[in-house]
Amino acid sequence: MATTPKPAPTPERKLEVLIHSIESDLQRAETTLADFAAKLAADPADAFAWGRAAMQAAAEREVLPRLLRVLRDDDGGLIAARKLATDSALQMARNPASSTSALSNLMEQNKLAAWAAFLQRVEWA
Repeated sequence: MATTPKPAPTPERKLEVLIHSIESDLQRAETTLADFAAKLAADPADAFAWGRAAMQAAAEREVLPRLLRVLRDDDGGLIAARKLATDSALQMARNPASSTSALSNLMEQNKLAAWAAFLQRVEWA
């Protein structure tokens, strides 16, 4: 007995799945930052020594809510979110962080990575 192939997801469904995925990533980032805060209070030296995940999560916490606002906007949606991410990533690539603060530069690199990760995620759209 032959099975009927599933219909392709609609653009609306794809957008819904994308938003849910970004919300999950944002929740994971919040959890990572809360864990880092607890570790920082307990042992600051160790927390900073292993703090890369917290730096990535902090960058995502800045980037992802901006994307969610645009994705949820009836006048924006996926096209506007892709434009925001592309413009932000290109701007950051053209003008890389060059602060005397290594942590500031690392944070900017992580923000750039968050924008780029979104763009890779939406290649299907």
